[in-house]
This record gives sequence, C-alpha cells and structure tokens, in this order.
Amino acid sequence: MLTYPKESELQVKKEKIKQIKYRVEVKLINIGDEAVPIDDINITSFEVENYYLQNYTSIIRLKMLLDNKTYYDLMENKNEAKVKIKLSKAEFTTSEEYDSEASNVQVTDDIQWQQIFEDNFMPIFEQTTMFKEKQFLDQGKEDEESGDSFSEIDMPSKEIELYLFSEKIMKRNKKIVNMVFKEANIFDTMGYIFQECQVDSVLINKCDNDETYTQIILPPLTMKEAINYLHNYYGIYKSGVRLFHDYDYLYVLNKDLKELVTDSEDNYEKVFINILKYDDGRSQFDGCYKDSEKKMYKINTFDKTIQFTDSTVSKETYGNKIKVYDHRRIKYGTSADDSNNFKFGSGNRLIDLKNEGHYSEDKVIYMRNTVENDLLLQSKIYESKDMNSLIKLSMENIDISYFKPNKEFTFFFDQPESQEKHGGIYRLNEFGYAIVRNNSSLFMEGFLSCTFSKIENE
Repeated sequence: MLTYPKESELQVKKEKIKQIKYRVEVKLINIGDEAVPIDDINITSFEVENYYLQNYTSIIRLKMLLDNKTYYDLMENKNEAKVKIKLSKAEFTTSEEYDSEASNVQVTDDIQWQQIFEDNFMPIFEQTTMFKEKQFLDQGKEDEESGDSFSEIDMPSKEIELYLFSEKIMKRNKKIVNMVFKEANIFDTMGYIFQECQVDSVLINKCDNDETYTQIILPPLTMKEAINYLHNYYGIYKSGVRLFHDYDYLYVLNKDLKELVTDSEDNYEKVFINILKYDDGRSQFDGCYKDSEKKMYKINTFDKTIQFTDSTVSKETYGNKIKVYDHRRIKYGTSADDSNNFKFGSGNRLIDLKNEGHYSEDKVIYMRNTVENDLLLQSKIYESKDMNSLIKLSMENIDISYFKPNKEFTFFFDQPESQEKHGGIYRLNEFGYAIVRNNSSLFMEGFLSCTFSKIENE
C-alpha cells in the first residue's frame, strides 16, 4: 500500500537548499600511443537520455571541439577508438557560494567534487562525417617538412558530435546464455543469467511469480532477451518488468514500485518534489538537498517548469491508446462479455503479445494474449495505464543522482487546486539531462527533463 508522506515530512528548509554544478572530463583512447585528454573548455555539450519504458541503457550525446590532428586521428581509428568519461558534481549553497542571478560560482580551493560515474564508451559516428580538409592538412605537413611555412592554426578547430554507449554494458549484453533448469524458479533462473553475463551489481524486486517449475528451458538469448522471454512465457511481475542497465546497477524492477529497493540506508528510495507558484522574489528557494532526518531527497522548483497530461481509463479501454484482448475470453465474430472488461474489435487486426507486435488504427493499439500467462496479461493492462496522469518537469542545477528508476517521487503543490488534482506519488518514466558550459565558466550547468506517471493506490 502506498503511503503519502505527512505534511511535517514535506517541509523544505530554505537554509539547506543547494545548487549543483558539474564537471565532465573526457579522454580519447586507442587513437595513438597515449590517451588524449580533451580540455574542459572544448567540451561544449554533454547529454544523456534514459528512456526507462523503452530503452535498455543510456544514450549519451557528446559535442566537443578538436584540433585537426586529434580529429583526423580519431576518424582514422574510429573502429578501435574509445571515449573515457568521468562525470562529477559539486554542491553550492544558494546564499553564499552560488549567485543564482549571475549563474556564477565562486572558485575556491576547497571545492569537493563527487564522482557520479567513470566509464569507457564505444562511439558511434555519423556517416556524414567529412574529410574534406584532410588533403589540405597532409599537404601542409609535407610543405612544412620541405621548408615551406605551414601552421595548423590556419585551420579552424572542428566540432564533432558522438553518440556513446557503455563498453562494459554492451559487452555484457552480447553474451548468449542458454540452459535447461530442473526444479527451478524464476528468481534463481535470472541469477544464473546475471552470473553468466558477469553482472556484479543488480537491484531487483522479489518476483511475484514464486512458483517452482519442473523444467525451465532457456533458449540461446542475450541477457535482455532472456529476461523478456521469462516474463512473456512464465511471468515475473504483475505490473510488468522495468529492465534498465545503468552505470551503477542493472535494475530489474516491479513497475508498481510498491516494494522499494535500494543499495544502502544512505541512498534513499524516496524523492519529494515541492512545486511552488512562480514568483521572482522566491528564486532563492530553487534547489535541492538530502534530508537525513526524514530519509528522503527534497527538491524545490516552480510551476512554470511543469506540464500535465491527463486522460481517463474506461472499463473497456485500459489507457487512452491501448486495448488488451485475451483470446481465451473472446468468441470470434461476436463481442466478448463486457463483464470481463474486454471488447472485441470487429474488423480490426489483433496481434500476438508473444511477438511484441502492434497495429495502430485511430491511435489505438490492439493486442491479444495468446500465451497461457496471466501475469503477462496483467502487466500489459498495467503498462497501458502509464499513459494516464503524466507530469513532465524541467529543472536546472538539481542533483541528477536523485533520479533513478527504483525511486518513488512524491509531488506536492503549494496551490490547493493543483495539489488536489495532481498531488500524489509518481514513478519516473524518462529522465534526460544536458550539461553545458555557460560562457567561459569553469563549471557546467545541468538542465534536467523528466516524465513521471502517477502510481495508482490499489
């Protein structure tokens, strides 16, 4: 049962509010004899996208300026090249160290940088990457060797855009696993998969399906495919599986989040987001902090940063775009019994869930369950509700480490009408952030965009 926090727990203390600044360190590997560090000032943008409902892992987009030699060395070795990234954060109080109006941080020697992650990434290059000035560069070097004047300064630095994926995560998901299990349950089967793929850190909910099977046949599959196979054919969670491989953990979660999991007592499972009515005089309240007394993270932001999407779930249609059908309850050519909450879509195509197919007509996806798996059917109905009561929130300089798929987010509005309509407990569906340089500042600004869906208290 979900429990809404008491009002006393939701109070945000102004004096504790922090603004977060970031630093991105980049090195290029395998393009020469030594790793090539990229000067901070040449990192123009660093964006990360986490689509928890669709994607398996994060997508990073990196923009940076490179001198001509480094640029062409990277291009010539792009099949072997790796990008090493270290992302760090630092906290500043809004009243002393951080001037929110000027977006400027006082540089001091005692700044404590905290590492968020450090990893090697596989770059993907756009096919349109051009070499049109390479001939000029090579000719210039030949002229220089022959005594003629030449300078690479005459050639402008090049901005390059890379899409990056964690090398470690990609290698794990290339591993093919298969096995025949005797007298096994789903949890133990997943444990075998994680071990074979060398996953050392997993945050996982207890399975709703605790049945012991005489035999489980796992065909040759990747880790992602294997987990989806187990859910589709045996069932794992009633509300569906949230599977996401982040830099800290592989998350295997029950989508309803009614049983929260965390890695330590100091890493809280709950995040409180206080939505204030915007007023220029209240800008000092914008920020975040860790409330050790209440054991939750707290965020203050303004209503101008929020968008709402509301829709109604009817008896026959679960969600505003998805209808789920069970072939065991449908008499073809006639309508199903309405008491079963299913309605046969006459003249419309039905698709097997086991093939993950879908057919869209008038913005409605029709699906049917042809696998003898009630947990799968329940999870598909539950997933369709994620399109109802959505909140999209944009923020600046908030701690990105608060936003993880295993956390529960409580929204509280200081305007009573908004609180009555939208206040409640939500799950995180999407989380993206862009870390960009503000002019010539040593520090980088963090811009966050998140989408949440309300958790039904059932």
